[in-house]
Amino acid sequence: MRRKGQDRSDNGEDRRGMPVSRGRVGAGIGTAIPVTVALFFGIDPSVILRSVPESGPPP
Repeated sequence: MRRKGQDRSDNGEDRRGMPVSRGRVGAGIGTAIPVTVALFFGIDPSVILRSVPESGPPP
């Protein structure tokens, strides 16, 4: 909140146009759902975990 008579601060960083990184959160949810479904249907979840590619850092 700015008060009257105060200038804007230049301490902010402009991140417009930069890609949004979802990282491992998306991979965790994308893995947890199929594993949960596999457990529900009595399937060995290790079969699903071996078929999911590991995500690395973006280039």
